[in-house]
Amino acid sequence: MIWLDAFSSRYVVPMKTPFICEMAGSGLHTNLEPLFAFAGIGASAFTGTSVNTHKIWCDYVFRESGNSPAYLKWLLRLCDIVPHDIMNQYARYVVCRILGYNPGTPNLIPLELMDSFNIKERKRLTDEQPIEGVLTLFEQLSNQGIRYFVSGFYESVFEKQITKSVLQALTGDDRFILFRLGSLDRLGHKYGPESEEVIRRLGEIDAIVKEVVTAGTRMNPSTHFIIFSDHGMTPVSEHVDLMAALESLPVKIRQDYIVFLNSTVANLWFRNQKAKDFVTEALGNNEQGIILDEPKLKELGIDKIGSEYGDLLFALKEKRVFFPDFYRRRTPPRGMHGYAFASYDKPPFIIYSPDISYNKGQQMKAEFIDVTPTVLDLLNLPIPSTCEGKSLLFNDSG
Repeated sequence: MIWLDAFSSRYVVPMKTPFICEMAGSGLHTNLEPLFAFAGIGASAFTGTSVNTHKIWCDYVFRESGNSPAYLKWLLRLCDIVPHDIMNQYARYVVCRILGYNPGTPNLIPLELMDSFNIKERKRLTDEQPIEGVLTLFEQLSNQGIRYFVSGFYESVFEKQITKSVLQALTGDDRFILFRLGSLDRLGHKYGPESEEVIRRLGEIDAIVKEVVTAGTRMNPSTHFIIFSDHGMTPVSEHVDLMAALESLPVKIRQDYIVFLNSTVANLWFRNQKAKDFVTEALGNNEQGIILDEPKLKELGIDKIGSEYGDLLFALKEKRVFFPDFYRRRTPPRGMHGYAFASYDKPPFIIYSPDISYNKGQQMKAEFIDVTPTVLDLLNLPIPSTCEGKSLLFNDSG
């Protein structure tokens, strides 16, 4: 199973990824419905449950935890002198880890707000019991005594090293191998989804996929290969400075309300009615995005995730990003994902085996909750009743 982060359905064409395109044409190929979630996408894919069920949506939630030590904030302030967003993020990350703090995803949360947020996921999905009341695919494999191998899921590893480890794993006893390649996401944000840098990397990824598929087929011609992505990547055409707009209001951030600024959605919590009224009116008049009211939250499948994610959510329209946000201060992105009601592209889902002929599934509706049931079906394992999705496996043998 090959997870290609930020791999758009627009990339499955002969000029960009000839081998992957050949796999798509010979196997089962469909697209996954975009999911308006962040950390919640992986949780849905590897539990077979919706965001409303597992309640993992974005990385950080509102949890005021008191005051961080003054020396920590002093060191982070020194990190913020670094004139480069990514280096600034990782300098902060390293300082926190050395001092025994878990900062979650590397970020640039303003220091005056850092005590207002905590990471939602305390465990990784590959850990034991990471989500209360929900079984992950990895737990189900362990319960069935199935050996598996995972690489590149969380750790930052060079993709050549990931490929090498996967090729070694193919010679072992693991029945399920999952690896993730994340470079397209970084390049897409930095240069844009149709940039020369991204197109060049697509060719390199296509070669990696060909190498792995060739090696796996040599070991066992009946091996199934899955290629999927968590999201595509939309070109950015407009930057929105929401913090400047909020700071012009006659209510104060932190004193009257709290805001977390993701790249495409603002999460807000109110301390008083005055703040709620002023902020809601200002955002309601902002044509660059929409307030996600109850019907829209329900349509997006996030109406039951809880107020820890916000009393109010303001989502930008496609091709717009907040800048600066809590991840970038100096360099605006040229590509972004994570839009409500996304329509620019979809993440592809491909199943291929050289030994099997598939009925083509281009028109089938596929969702992230279908990923785990499909993997279990391919392994001839039972699909538990907790899974809310269905298997996408339709071959000639039924």
